[in-house]
Amino acid sequence: AGFSNDPPKRNTGRTKTLMDLDALDIGSQKDFIDSVSDVEMECPNEFILKKSFSKQHEMITYQVLQGHVVQIFEKTSAKSRIVFGPNLVKLCPQEEFTLICLSGGIPKVVKKNFYISLKLGPDFFRDKIIVETSDHARLAVSTAYKWHFQVTRNSPESEIKKLFAVPDFIGDSCNKLASLIRSAIASIKFEDFHKNSINIIKNSVFGVDKNGIKNKTLFFGKNNLVITGVDVRSILPVEEHTKEALQKSIQLAIAISTKSQEENAKHAAELVEEESNVKLEMEKIDSLIELEKQNKLLAEVIAETMVVQKTGEKKKKILAQIEGERIAHKSNYQCAKMSVEADELLH
Repeated sequence: AGFSNDPPKRNTGRTKTLMDLDALDIGSQKDFIDSVSDVEMECPNEFILKKSFSKQHEMITYQVLQGHVVQIFEKTSAKSRIVFGPNLVKLCPQEEFTLICLSGGIPKVVKKNFYISLKLGPDFFRDKIIVETSDHARLAVSTAYKWHFQVTRNSPESEIKKLFAVPDFIGDSCNKLASLIRSAIASIKFEDFHKNSINIIKNSVFGVDKNGIKNKTLFFGKNNLVITGVDVRSILPVEEHTKEALQKSIQLAIAISTKSQEENAKHAAELVEEESNVKLEMEKIDSLIELEKQNKLLAEVIAETMVVQKTGEKKKKILAQIEGERIAHKSNYQCAKMSVEADELLH
């Protein structure tokens, strides 16, 4: 059960058969797949043929990892069923796995990698595209796209089936993304693109909505694929004269940046000096104001002292005059008394 009469296809390069993976536990399978970029597997029918010749009584099984799905085709009814991981798939008679053939490499090459299970993400794939600016500068842009499928085991069956609607979702999405980026850069001059390349590329991928607000994701409705991030790894000129122009542009940018930093530093120093001078002048003015206050206070104290002094002297004179008059009056009184007493004695 589960094999085809078609001649087996074998991939060149790094390969891993289902028989090898079946011998591993779930954790080891996941570690292997996560540690190798673009893992290539032999055609499942080839594995099934191998196994049927050795032990035809054994049931063919495959451990679907967490975050993966497989599609199983039943030949007699021409119907398919989709199984989400983690799960142990057991093939029924006349059933076989749907082989997933994806583009691989950098730049992408079609029919590069073959898989049994489809990863739902999140994950990323990389690509390198050749773009041309409006002034005919050709550049090699290396990018990485973060993606996931917006589908779960609880999604409607119609949405789940879309997972396998695009045979090569990596190649299809890379072509679409490359077209968007090329189209945007084609209308921009090299100098302008060089100054703002990352924003230009991200805006070309995600675009804006009807209200003019930048989108954060790009959705492929045909298979529910969502692009959530774009990372620009490198931008390198392809032609020699473009490299020279880029080098001159970089040198000019460095010179402008250096000059700008020098001017900013000079301006900052002048500003600090001016602030110090203003602060010093303000301190001088405050000191003069305080001195004037102290002088005024001193003058008031001196004036009060002089008033007190003059008042005291005048008081002393008045008291002395009163005392003199008292003494004179007393003396006159004594004289008059003595004169009266003398007259009385004579008469």
